[in-house]
Amino acid sequence: MTVSTTTIKNSYSGNGSATAFNYTFKIFASAELKVYIRTTATGAETLKTVTTHYTVSGIGDTGGGTVTFTSGNVPTSAQQVILVRDTPLTQSTDYVENDPFPASSHEDALDKLTHQMQEQQEELDRSFKVSKTVTDLTSSEVVDDAATRASKLLGFSSNGASFAYYSNPDVDAEVTAIGGLTSAANKMIRYTGSGTADLIDYKDEDDMDSNSASAVASQQSVKAYVDSGTATLTNKTLTAPKFADGGFIADANGNELIKLETTASAVNELSVTNAAAGNAITLSATGGDTNIDIDLTPKGSGEINIAAGNLNYAGTAVTATGAELNILDGVTATATELNILDGVTATATELNLIDGVTATTAELNYSDTGAAVGTVVASKVVTADANKDVASFRNITLTGELDAGSLDVSGDADIDGTLEADAMTLNGTAITDTATLSTGISNNNVPKFTSGVADNDFLRVDGTAIEGRSASEVLSDIAAAPAAGSSNIVTAGALNSGSITSGFGAIDNGSSNITTTGDISGGTLNATSDTAAGDNAAIGYTSGEGIVITGQGSTNDITLKRDDDTAVLEVATGQSDIEITGGNIFFGTASKGVYLGVTSATAANLLDDYEEGTWTATLTGTTSNPSSAVTVTGNYTKVGNLIWVQANFGGVNTTGAAGGIRVTGLPVNPNPGAQMSGSMSVHTGATIASGVANISPSFESSGSVHFNASKTAASWAEITHNATGAMWLYFSGIYKT
Repeated sequence: MTVSTTTIKNSYSGNGSATAFNYTFKIFASAELKVYIRTTATGAETLKTVTTHYTVSGIGDTGGGTVTFTSGNVPTSAQQVILVRDTPLTQSTDYVENDPFPASSHEDALDKLTHQMQEQQEELDRSFKVSKTVTDLTSSEVVDDAATRASKLLGFSSNGASFAYYSNPDVDAEVTAIGGLTSAANKMIRYTGSGTADLIDYKDEDDMDSNSASAVASQQSVKAYVDSGTATLTNKTLTAPKFADGGFIADANGNELIKLETTASAVNELSVTNAAAGNAITLSATGGDTNIDIDLTPKGSGEINIAAGNLNYAGTAVTATGAELNILDGVTATATELNILDGVTATATELNLIDGVTATTAELNYSDTGAAVGTVVASKVVTADANKDVASFRNITLTGELDAGSLDVSGDADIDGTLEADAMTLNGTAITDTATLSTGISNNNVPKFTSGVADNDFLRVDGTAIEGRSASEVLSDIAAAPAAGSSNIVTAGALNSGSITSGFGAIDNGSSNITTTGDISGGTLNATSDTAAGDNAAIGYTSGEGIVITGQGSTNDITLKRDDDTAVLEVATGQSDIEITGGNIFFGTASKGVYLGVTSATAANLLDDYEEGTWTATLTGTTSNPSSAVTVTGNYTKVGNLIWVQANFGGVNTTGAAGGIRVTGLPVNPNPGAQMSGSMSVHTGATIASGVANISPSFESSGSVHFNASKTAASWAEITHNATGAMWLYFSGIYKT
């Protein structure tokens, strides 16, 4: 194979969970791959050990493979993974005169030499070099001993043609000064002058609480201090502090206490003045305008609440309650009417009678009639005149008694309740007994029957007459007759309305139908006769066939559905085939199947197994197995006792394998053994004897596959391993179990 890439190194960042990392170059052995873990913060490097810390796959593959870290050795997010190829500087290919000269082993040797050169070039690329165009550097060698080089800086000679060593007094002095400082955690170096330095504190305080002139804050603490946006001010004087529009003064929990909003070109403001003992706090409007209002605006349906007894107007306490003040809300009296109170001679005691009145505005306005007394005005109070008369009344509704010397009603009297009178006349005739009706019945009247009524009778209305009817007479009236000696209903027509409840008894309707638009539910539906052609949907029974289901439809004659109305099984109209439309057929008991091509249970015709799946094919050798296990995933299909299998080993590393080529792990063991069928193809990695006619897989009862070649001689010849870094072996076949 050719070497088409110059990559010899891959690097990755760990995350604490990823275990697999790919290398993208070819190696011939796991020892040729060096795995380093580098600590990002410090640059410390650790060389890991194969098997102990990780495993390697893809050895011999041109495109590389994978390094997988073992449990407990997974790289963290603070680490880097470096994968480097390191080919030994040896040559292990031995060419023997007159031996075969296989291309694969020769190419491997050339690839190894190329790898070695690539790795040396990578080291050269990381070294200190002089440009090809520099011609005046006469010597790049270091020839002085350690004593001469000690504590010196490496530089160039005065003419720049060679290396030289120098002592820098300034640097030396400062390094000496710094070296003499006592090391301590959280310190920083501060240069105090030429050649002198000391240590100062390095602090990470989000609140800057130290307030030190000789300490340096971390970037994080400065940002936190600025971002916090809050500070505690104790006994500080703020002169004209400014708040952003919509800014607020917060409480101890950071919640809005007072929100401040601005108006463009504002000239007026609110002033709050405190007070000495015994005086009131002042809340006043100040500013450039002469007259300034103060608006108090609740939100939504909110209110301005003043505690009871705390309202004072012009030095006078207001004692009326809110309900009493609300009486004036909506009063329709004119200003003239209200001014009547101005100059009223009633005493304070008399006026105070109003204090506590609960009447509403509408109720007080009932007295404002605008008419003379004795006159009725709509929706107003009625006041009798001097003669105790009232004119123009209309309807009067009483819930109690009307006690009057006499009652003269010139119109109709509508009395819904009971009319009681010691004496009553009707059209001049005295009523002294209960009134009766000649026939019929009306509200609150005693009924009059045209014929006798017995206990438990039913009533029948015939025009205006009422008569009693017995149960048998009722049945006759509705043209119904019970069966003699039972509670059954016997009918020769259709029973097509109403309901029949549980326990009613048997229904014998002869040859007539029972028609219903609802469900028939209950116990067992017991059919006793066969169905007939033309039945839309019928369930019948014969002694030979058992239950019989018959149907006819435009699409199907029979359809079985699930509860959600999804069709599961269908028989098309006029057809005998059964179609499964809503799922699959499966047997509830293992090893059950279908007898094909026979009319009775015949073992030879039973198809009782079908299976599809994968199997793990392992490549082995009769003398020795490959150094690293070689496995692939194959496929198989089993129908009855026949099974088809296949597996493809593509470019696998068989280094270390010897003897006959074997594949183990068949999904089911063959029975009998030595079943030769199928085909195989092998490329690189196999030795095939001369004179071979064909090669066939041989399926053995042990669960393995051999590969036997036909020869002109009497015996089989098994093909054997020719170990290589990349072998291809494909095969498939059918065998009996």
